[in-house]
Amino acid sequence: MTIASRYSLDLRIDRNIYIAATGAMGLNASTDPYSNNQLNYTTIVPRYEIRLFTLYTNISFVEYADMTWAQD
Repeated sequence: MTIASRYSLDLRIDRNIYIAATGAMGLNASTDPYSNNQLNYTTIVPRYEIRLFTLYTNISFVEYADMTWAQD
C-alpha cells in the first residue's frame, strides 16, 4: 500500500506575476524493491499573466533524476 501526500499551491506575487507549485511525497518507506512506492516530485511554474496572454515555464525536480525545464 502506498501512502502519499500531494500538494498544490498557487500564489500571486505581484500584480501580474504568479508562482504555482504541485507535487507528491511518499510517506511510507519500504526497502522491498517490489513494493508500490510514490516517486517524490515537485513542479514549480512561474508565470506572467495579462489580459491577452500568459507566459509560463515548468521547472520539475524528480527523485532519482536531474532537474527538468520545459518551455511550453
